[in-house]
Amino acid sequence: MAGVWFDEPFLIGAYAFGTILEPGADMEWVQVALVVDLPADELPWCTVPPSCAGLSRVLELGKAPVNWFLRPSVWPIANHLIRRPLRIWSLENGVDEVALDALAKGEAAGAADAGTHR
Repeated sequence: MAGVWFDEPFLIGAYAFGTILEPGADMEWVQVALVVDLPADELPWCTVPPSCAGLSRVLELGKAPVNWFLRPSVWPIANHLIRRPLRIWSLENGVDEVALDALAKGEAAGAADAGTHR
């Protein structure tokens, strides 16, 4: 993602949350929080600013039932909707194989509670 919009990395992390963390739960969509390097005042809750308009296309989020939210890197990831976020990717470490394995095994709730999220 570095260099797509800016000279510096833009996407900092991706976190799964919600029903996907619960083993055996029926899901209509996967909920993901995307952490971006934008000032908080440019990223009010539940908005997609013009600078992020193409992000879902670049990440191909439209190919799956994904309900995604943007969070500025200066804010905590968790809020009233995003509870127990589980980091699945970060700029520093790439894909979090431990988290993805926990999701595949239906053990993600325990992984999120154990602090493998930010």
